[in-house]
Amino acid sequence: GPDGAAIAMRRLLGLGDVTVIGLDLASPSLTGRIDAQLIWHRVLGNRFEVLSQTEILDSLGSSRTSFPQLNAVYLDRVFSGMINKTGSAGVGVLLGLIVFATYFLLAGPLGFGLLSKWGVRRHAWLGFIAVAGVFTIVAWGGASIVKPRKTDVTHLTFLDGVYGQNLVRARSWFSVLLPTYGAQTVAVGDPDAPALGVRDLHNVLWPWQDPAPSARAPFPDQREYVIDARNPDSVRVPTRSTVKEFETRWIGPPPWRLPRPAQGEITVDMNSALDGLLVHELPAPLENVQIILNLGQQPLTAEVRGNPLPARIYAWAPFGSNDWPAGTTLDLSILDLRDATPGNEFFRDLARQAASLLAQDSDSIPTNMPRAFQAITWHGALEPPNWRGTNLIGESALRRRVTHTLDLSGWITQPCLIVVGDLPESEIPAPITVDGATPPSNGRTIIRWVYPLAPNPPRAASDGAF
Repeated sequence: GPDGAAIAMRRLLGLGDVTVIGLDLASPSLTGRIDAQLIWHRVLGNRFEVLSQTEILDSLGSSRTSFPQLNAVYLDRVFSGMINKTGSAGVGVLLGLIVFATYFLLAGPLGFGLLSKWGVRRHAWLGFIAVAGVFTIVAWGGASIVKPRKTDVTHLTFLDGVYGQNLVRARSWFSVLLPTYGAQTVAVGDPDAPALGVRDLHNVLWPWQDPAPSARAPFPDQREYVIDARNPDSVRVPTRSTVKEFETRWIGPPPWRLPRPAQGEITVDMNSALDGLLVHELPAPLENVQIILNLGQQPLTAEVRGNPLPARIYAWAPFGSNDWPAGTTLDLSILDLRDATPGNEFFRDLARQAASLLAQDSDSIPTNMPRAFQAITWHGALEPPNWRGTNLIGESALRRRVTHTLDLSGWITQPCLIVVGDLPESEIPAPITVDGATPPSNGRTIIRWVYPLAPNPPRAASDGAF
């Protein structure tokens, strides 16, 4: 506060934090005296204008009577396309079409034409029966060969770790091929792992379906099944040799060695220069690496209109278009603030690139999908669209359907170093089992690792404004 007394405090706890605000913000006596944007953005890490309806209409001017409707761009619209197995199914469908087309020609006009040419048209029915028998054997044998026989998983996972904690958090969307008929149990978690405090409440698993409108009809399996709320980490589902999609949230010991200091600690000196070494031992090189440094919040000020970024943030892509190999040490002292991208510019460009990538509402997966993953990571910190502008054509509102809890923008409220990268080809880090066995898996894992730095809480501006 203006007098130097703390009105809010925070303590990191596990992978999150607990924040206590010493004011009753719901008290009627504070109505009109507390600036919601000043308070909540500093606590939650957001950046958008918090205005009343009257203020909005006054800002829009007499030429407008309602808030502008912007184009909605969904950052997670391609999740279903990244985990489904339509490619595998398409092979079988294509082979079936080829077999049927060949059978139609030989049993129909082509076969009849050949018999006529050879002068044995009287054997047409015999030839038809022979061709039908041969293609019955071909179709049956081909279906048996093409039919999948092994359970496997295709996933998309966000894996979060905080330095100093012996737990990581994973949120996964995955499809699992269940090649049997009957019922199978899909579960998440290691039953032999020690309890984390409240047993069976940390890990949850449920069937998932893409909420986006789609013209494609789902597989018509309408059989009912029961999900036990007392055991949310497993579900027994009916199977018909098809693919089922799930979402899971898992907390447990790290499956891999995430980025960590190679020796000593990571520090920031009085000139805001980083010092320290980072290394990782992930199962593959880390790609699309971004390093975000937050030096702390800007001083508190009464001027909060617009969409100011409340923190002093800098971003680097230390490896450019190259990968960060496992076991290779990264010297943070080479990251100079003069070469960094300032936070305002970084989040503005990220929002525009993500909107451009995903503007087309189709199932196609952009080639530069990692930019969308980064936009999901920093959704609350992205620069909002300029709704005050006179020309809003082309402006987009970045939205989410299923990734609301993946936002790391809360970390922009306190000093920290964050590493974001991805493993395009990796096993699923969450322990998934089918009938007690671990199936092979493959997919993309987005790594997000946080190193908390020394606290530096914001204070009133030098002129005493608050």
